Amino acid sequence: MNVLLALKILKLLLSELIDRSVERKHPKLMLRRTESVVEKLLTNWLAMCLYDYVKSHAGKALFMLYKAIKHQTEKGPIDAITSDARYSLSEDRLLREKTEAKALTVYLISNQQTVDPICCHMLDSDIISQAKEKGLDAIYMNTPFSHRPSIEDIDLEWLSGPNGDLILRDEDASTEVVRGWKKLNTLAHYRVPDGATMALIARHIKVASNGFSTGSSKSSLNISRNILAVERNSKSFHLVLPDEGQNIGRSQKVVSEIFLTRLLATKCTLQQYVDDLFSVILTPDTSSTLSAVKYLFDFLDASAHHHGITDQEVLHTWKCNSLLLRFWVNIIKNPEFVFDIHKSPIVDSCLSIIAQTFMDSCSIHDQRLGKDSPSTKLLYAKDIPRYRHLVNQFYKSINDMPPVDDSHMSHLMKEQSKTSEAIFNRKFALQELFKYTKQYNLELLEALEDNPNTQNDQLSKAFAKASASMESLNYL
Repeated sequence: MNVLLALKILKLLLSELIDRSVERKHPKLMLRRTESVVEKLLTNWLAMCLYDYVKSHAGKALFMLYKAIKHQTEKGPIDAITSDARYSLSEDRLLREKTEAKALTVYLISNQQTVDPICCHMLDSDIISQAKEKGLDAIYMNTPFSHRPSIEDIDLEWLSGPNGDLILRDEDASTEVVRGWKKLNTLAHYRVPDGATMALIARHIKVASNGFSTGSSKSSLNISRNILAVERNSKSFHLVLPDEGQNIGRSQKVVSEIFLTRLLATKCTLQQYVDDLFSVILTPDTSSTLSAVKYLFDFLDASAHHHGITDQEVLHTWKCNSLLLRFWVNIIKNPEFVFDIHKSPIVDSCLSIIAQTFMDSCSIHDQRLGKDSPSTKLLYAKDIPRYRHLVNQFYKSINDMPPVDDSHMSHLMKEQSKTSEAIFNRKFALQELFKYTKQYNLELLEALEDNPNTQNDQLSKAFAKASASMESLNYL
């Protein structure tokens, strides 16, 4: 991997992008999207350079925030159909209807387990698929999600119930029908008591050599889209019976005022984890891991000086768009990019609120909030000034760092390349690159044929030959 060539190309393309943005009189809009080659290249360059920083510093805080959100949301009922939850940061995912839920302690065993049963906390309002997910979380606590069994491949069996051992299902002959809608079976439906003993067993239709059918990425994707693991009638509900005659957009303003207290309570529970993550992101490390950030910011400063840009808001915007909004917001909202985990819809909605708060903290303008402002803005309104101060201090700290010259940056890139060589997937990178080139195949060929610098090396023919080879190998 020629990282020095990649760095050279990145600087060249960034310079051209800055030139175009200045010519169009809209420099603040630069790097707001991820559509051009240079924007994609910058994103991946930052990901490679900040890999060690995420692994050794920010990763722990991010994972703790994810676990805290997951734990807090699962403390209360979550509708398996709508993904609305009693405990949420998002008003759009808030379970508005009053739902009773009793905490249960269940003792789990599995056919892979020889030790004592594992204690697992569930709710009697959980449908069976939700109970199975919590059971897998307890048994495979330290196992990557992609290596766990899928809920589609296991059954939950209640041992020594009133009528003997019983396999529990989301739907079966005992499923209740309410006004034409099937009410998914819950632990309360089966009258599972506190302290019950259950087993996670492999489904008889598909048994792997290790006793379970381990989850694949496809299975994980299916679960993330829909927690329900069985085929069922489309007219099913969990906690809230749909009212087809009622306007869904009912009294939204009143609802916001009623449930803002619950949103605030969830926010307070997660506050320390959010503070810890923002602090570790916005507190520069003294080691060389942030040298790439210093190098990039100095490059942007020099480019602004070259074009006579004195508006500090433009530079602030460039730096936010290039690092905080491009890299960190993406990581905050998508921790599954860093960890092998499952992100449920309710966790995703909470992370989106936190990511939006981080974005708002990058703005230099104060928010104008009123009684009609969305709850997502009101929730962290008092925290924004504190986070914004962290952002400003971060930029000042980076600015005060010793300059990073080209030779030092080249050395760091070489070292990073060596440490990343074992985990860098060249085949996948090549495949993704050719997917992109296929979309602009004719334009690239014409550019290579018309450019004097590439004509001598006959790069157009080399590109055409490489494309044909990739096509024949079914890479595209």
